Amino acid sequence: MRIDSTVYAAYTRVVRTYTVTWKNTDGTTLETDINVSWGTVPTYNGSTPTYQGQTATGWDYDLSVGITGNTTITAKYIPQHTATFVLAAVDSPTGSQYTLVSSKFNEGSTPVYNGTTPTTAQGDTTEFTFTGWSPALAPIYANTTYVAQFQDNRAATIQYLSRNISAYESNSNTTFAKYGLGYATKLTSAKAPATSVAEYAFANDTNLEVVDLSATSGTVTINANAFDGCSALTHVIIRSNTMATLSSTSVFTNTKIARKLGAIYVPTDLIATYKANANWKNYFIADINDYPLSDFNTIKDSWATIAAGTNYANYSVGDTKLIDVNGTQAYMQLVAKDTDILSSDHSSTAKMTWVTKDILTNHNMNATSIATGGWGETEMRTWLRETILPTLPKVVRNNIKTVDKTYRSKSPNNETLTIEDTIWIPSYKEVGFTNTTYVESDGVVYSGIFNSAANRIKYNSSNAADWWWLRSAGSSTGFRYVISSGGDGNNSAGSTGGVVFGFCI
Repeated sequence: MRIDSTVYAAYTRVVRTYTVTWKNTDGTTLETDINVSWGTVPTYNGSTPTYQGQTATGWDYDLSVGITGNTTITAKYIPQHTATFVLAAVDSPTGSQYTLVSSKFNEGSTPVYNGTTPTTAQGDTTEFTFTGWSPALAPIYANTTYVAQFQDNRAATIQYLSRNISAYESNSNTTFAKYGLGYATKLTSAKAPATSVAEYAFANDTNLEVVDLSATSGTVTINANAFDGCSALTHVIIRSNTMATLSSTSVFTNTKIARKLGAIYVPTDLIATYKANANWKNYFIADINDYPLSDFNTIKDSWATIAAGTNYANYSVGDTKLIDVNGTQAYMQLVAKDTDILSSDHSSTAKMTWVTKDILTNHNMNATSIATGGWGETEMRTWLRETILPTLPKVVRNNIKTVDKTYRSKSPNNETLTIEDTIWIPSYKEVGFTNTTYVESDGVVYSGIFNSAANRIKYNSSNAADWWWLRSAGSSTGFRYVISSGGDGNNSAGSTGGVVFGFCI
C-alpha cells in the first residue's frame, strides 16, 4: 500500500537588536541603550542636555524613524556668536579701542548690551550723549563688534571756530571753555581777555604756537591738560597784574614750554614772583616786553663769559644755553657744578658739566652688535671726538676740560673702568639708575637733573619722546639706553639710537 506525505520546514524567528548611544555636542556620553530591537523608535530617558549655558534644542536624528543598526544620536544646539561692545580709540581712556562688554548670543537673536551706559574720554555726559551702536543692533549671524556712538552737545559759541582759520581773537571772551578751541589743527594763535583756561581747552591743537591771555585784571587760572597735545606751543602771554594760578603740574606736559624751549611771558614787575613760585619756576619766565623770543636761553651770557666763570655763582643746575653743533641749533643744559673729576690731577673738579637738553641726532654705538671692551672701544666715542667735537664753537672747544669718566664693561670682565674724556655720552649711574647688574661701582650722579623717569625723557627733532644711548654696557653685544618714558633697557650695539652728549668747562 502506497502512502503520500508532505514534509513542512520549521522556522525560528530571530529578533535583531542594536545599541543606541546618546551623546552631547562635546562627545560626552549621556545614555546608552542596548538590545534595542530593529525598527524600534529610540527614546531618550535622561534630563535635557546642556552645554556652555545652552539647552539642547533637539537631536541630529529623526526620532519618528525606527533604528536599523547601531546608532549614535547627538544633541543639537543653536549656534552662538560673540557680540563685542567697544569704545573707539578717540573715545577710549586708553587711546586705543577699548572693550566694554563681550557676550555670546544665539544665532538669529538680537544682542543686548548689559553694561553701564558708555561715556567718552572726549568730555563728560553733558557734552557727549551716548546714542547707540554702529552697526545697529540686529539679529546676529557672525561674530560682530559694535562701536559706541556719541552726539556732540558742546555749545557752538566758540566751539571749533578755528577749524578752518589759523588765528582766533576776541575782545570779550573771558573763558576758553573745555574743548572750546580743541582739535583745531590749523590754529596757530589765540588771543582773548580770558581769565579761565579750562581743562582740554586747546586739546590736540598740534600747530598752536601762541596763546595770549590779554586780560590785565583778575587772576588767570589755567587748568590741568589745558594744552594737552599742543606739541608746538612756545609762547603763552599772561598780561594780568596778578600772578596766574596753575591748577596742576600737567598743564604744559609735552609742550615745548615744558622743555624750556618756549616761554611764559609776564609783566616785568611779576617776573621775580613767578620765578619764586613752586609751580611756575619749572618754566622759562620772560618779560612781556621781550615777546617774541626765538632763543629760549636761561643764561644770557655768551659762551666766552660762561667759560671765563665771571658769573658762575649766578648759574643754576637746569639752566640752558643755545649752542651751534655743525650748523644745528641745540640747547645745552647745566646738569652739575663742581662734580666731575679733572684728569689733570684726578682730584679737583670741573666747574660746570653740560649735557644736551634733547637728542641731537642718531648714531650706533658700533657698526656691529659687539660691546666687548665697553665704551672705551666704541665707534660712538671716536665719532664724538672726531666728528662732533670739531664742530662746536671755538670758544667752547678751547675751554672743554678733560675729565675722568667711569663706565661699566660687561665683557670680558664685568667691571667698572675709568677713561679720560673730553666729549662723552652719560653713563647708567650718572642719570640716576641704580640696578647693580649695570650700574658703575664708581663715578658721579647728576641728581639735580636726572632724579626721576620724567626728567630723563628726551625729545627728537620731531618733538617726540625717543630713546637715547648710555655709555654703560648691558651685555657682550649691547649697551643700556633710556627708553622714551624715562626707564631703561638694553639694545644691540649695532642699533641706531639717540645721541645725548656732554662736556665739562
